[in-house]
Amino acid sequence: MTIPLWIFLYLWIGIMSILSVVAIISAYMIMRFGLAGSRTVVITIFFLGLPAALILATIQYAYGVDWSQTITLFSVGTTTLY
Repeated sequence: MTIPLWIFLYLWIGIMSILSVVAIISAYMIMRFGLAGSRTVVITIFFLGLPAALILATIQYAYGVDWSQTITLFSVGTTTLY
């Protein structure tokens, strides 16, 4: 049984999209209903910067991967263990 690598890419994009939407909603709630202060702004910028950095790192890494490759599952290999 083989699974193409591009499936993992689409799953990761979906997970990161959900994370980004939740982060934006949370940041809006923090800024709207949170305490007014510089610490709140710094925490919000960090909270939004982390998913942005992950997305940029994923895009950079994705350019170097051959997405036509497959992963073989549930097969016995012929490689020796010594």
